[in-house]
Amino acid sequence: MKLLKMTLDNFKGIGHIELDFGGKNANIYGANGTGKTTVFDAFTWLLFGRSSEERANFSPKTITSEGYTHNIGHSVECDIEIDGEIVTFRRVYHEVYKKTRGRAESVLSGHTTDYWIDGVPKKEKEYQQYWQGIFPNEEVVKLLTMPYYFPEQLHWEKRRGLLLEICGNVSDIAIMESDTELSELPSILGKQPFDGFKKIVKAQKAEINRELELLPARIDEATKAIPNTAGLSEADIDKQLAEVRRNIWEAEKERAVLLSGSDQSAQIREQISELNTALAEAKGRYIEKQNEVSAASHAKIYDVRNELAKAENDLEVNKLLLAQKKRYISDIEAKRGEILTAHRRMQEEYAQIQAEQFDESATVCDKCGQVLPTDRVNELREAFNERKSNHLTELTEQMNALVERGKSEASKEMLADAQRETADCETMIEGNERIVTELRSKLDEAKKELQNTALPPFEQTAEYKDITAKIAAVRESESTSAPDTSAIDGEIAGYRAAESELTAKKSAIETEKTQRSRIAELEAEEKKLGAAYDEAEHALYLCEKFTRVKSALLNEKINEKFRSVRFRLFKQNITNDGIDDICDVLVPTESGAFIPFADANKAARLNAGVEIIGVLGEHYGIELPIFVDNAESVTHIIPINGQLIRLVVSESDKELRLETL
Repeated sequence: MKLLKMTLDNFKGIGHIELDFGGKNANIYGANGTGKTTVFDAFTWLLFGRSSEERANFSPKTITSEGYTHNIGHSVECDIEIDGEIVTFRRVYHEVYKKTRGRAESVLSGHTTDYWIDGVPKKEKEYQQYWQGIFPNEEVVKLLTMPYYFPEQLHWEKRRGLLLEICGNVSDIAIMESDTELSELPSILGKQPFDGFKKIVKAQKAEINRELELLPARIDEATKAIPNTAGLSEADIDKQLAEVRRNIWEAEKERAVLLSGSDQSAQIREQISELNTALAEAKGRYIEKQNEVSAASHAKIYDVRNELAKAENDLEVNKLLLAQKKRYISDIEAKRGEILTAHRRMQEEYAQIQAEQFDESATVCDKCGQVLPTDRVNELREAFNERKSNHLTELTEQMNALVERGKSEASKEMLADAQRETADCETMIEGNERIVTELRSKLDEAKKELQNTALPPFEQTAEYKDITAKIAAVRESESTSAPDTSAIDGEIAGYRAAESELTAKKSAIETEKTQRSRIAELEAEEKKLGAAYDEAEHALYLCEKFTRVKSALLNEKINEKFRSVRFRLFKQNITNDGIDDICDVLVPTESGAFIPFADANKAARLNAGVEIIGVLGEHYGIELPIFVDNAESVTHIIPINGQLIRLVVSESDKELRLETL
């Protein structure tokens, strides 16, 4: 496409100008404020009704010191060569007036735009459809006419997608099969998509890490519950217990011989023996209970800590979810407000246009005062009605589009659902916070319970006092009716004490075995989790290697299309937790290094943008005139197939001056 000629009338301060480009490269010279950028605005406005920078509320009307200039048309007309054929396009923006009851003069009621192609009037839809047959959308026009649009204004995801569209993507399977390490990735991925797999593995790795962080505390609790058994041998204790019990049996037998002379004495001896046995058994049970109580307290603390960690994690997850839902609600409300405001504004405009009536004064010639011929009046009425109908149709379509957008992006149902989900999330958080508070209180109680689990000595218990009192009473009755057995009784008591002590030591050894078995289980779990963590790390390593290999291959394919510009498609994220997709434009320096587009000087950025336009033009099969504003600061622009129009600041040129090259 070549721009041959451009004519502006009353366009943004330019009264009238004709620029004959002849399809050649050109320089437009002018001092600041003479309208160089206006020429670019005129071209984009002719194509799709917007300024070159898409400024809000753009209007082609001329503003003087006294305000807008009224009752004139604002037009752009261009002769453009398209595939060897010259086509003339014209777009005119003008005011619409109407008379109101009680006023002699017509008042401004709105604006309308008329379109022509090769001198033939066209409806707006027909005009737009013509351009749509040349380029896919308005964004393509910006990409092919504005050197800075692709590297600076286009979103990086669109930049990346467009590069892959131009240069072709790389098969994931081919990449995996090309490397020995990566060859195992398909079996690891299974049916999971690559990006989804990475997210799942990262989440699994984080969960495994949380469990691994809890295990040392659990092992420490189990270790603290191990009684001191230094120097103890279960075999020696069993041997000593057997010896002590044999001594008890022999001493009891000897005592029985002393008391054998009396049936009453025999009964007393039997009672004392039974009471001593009961005392020893009671002490053994009490010692076991001491160990059990202590172990139970440690286990309770461990269980409560696990529950608390899970509850705190649930609370944090739900808080993050609540923040996301609140942002989503804000987005919906903002979109809804924007859509409703735009819809109300269009309704008001629709009502104004609907109320417009044909200006009967237009049927009278403003020069001679005679009524115009009926045919001419009918033409004017038809033109008015057509403009009115077109405008109303356009507004109706725009309002319908807004309604559809509201249904899909910001409906009441979507807002209500989001608010309901937010309320549910807040309820879950309240429940989480209540559970966390309860578990923290429960943990404090368990710790206090552990401190208070140390039972008093067995000799201070009611059971001990009761049994020893009974023994004393029996012995007292024995002393009055039986031989003196105090010596043998002291010996038996000593044996009983030794038996109790040995029983307590054996119980401690059993407790140690239990706790060490628990520690072994925890260590095995830690080892298993460590292996799972290593497996996740390995999977992520393969994913990152795959991404780096793909990046290199993609860069190679993309670099084949571009002479000097390069692109960075991946980067290590700031947490060093994987590789992120990006699309940064890199510009070469004189030293051969590459720097980000934004950091390059103006000439380097401009030439990079022009080079990108050249590649995009080949891809789309379209060449549009390229406008370069403030071109006086760039001494050399790389050659390009398309038409290049430089807008050059020249203080000596008080009016626009065109120079073709």
